[in-house]
Amino acid sequence: MSNKMIYDMSEHDLSSELVGKSVQAIEDGTIILTDGTVLEIEDSSGCCAWFSGDIEAFDFADNVITGVEKVYDTGKSEYEEAWTLRVFSAHKVIAEVNIQGDSTSGYYCHSVNLRVKGVK
Repeated sequence: MSNKMIYDMSEHDLSSELVGKSVQAIEDGTIILTDGTVLEIEDSSGCCAWFSGDIEAFDFADNVITGVEKVYDTGKSEYEEAWTLRVFSAHKVIAEVNIQGDSTSGYYCHSVNLRVKGVK
C-alpha cells in the first residue's frame, strides 16, 4: 500500500486525487474511493498558524467525480480564513471539504494536509 502526505492541500491537489474516480464512503474526515484509495483530511499547525477541516457528505450514490471547485467564505474574525472545496459528480455537489484557519505570518502553513493511502 502506498502512502503519501500532501501538505497545505489546495483545490488542485484534491482534484488530482478525485477526478475520474468514484466515492464509496465518506466518514470521520475520510473519503474512501471504490478503487481502495483512502483520503484523510488532517488538521495542520505550526507556531501560531493553524488550519482545520471537515467533510460534509451529500448524495454520492452512483457517482464519478468530475471536478472540485473552491468557494471562498469569510472567517470568524478579520484574521481567520475560510473556504469550501465542493466535490462534483456531473453538476451535482456530492461532498464539501470545509477549511478554516489562520496562517498568521503566512510562513508556517496555509491549509489542511491530505494523507493519501492507496493500493499499489
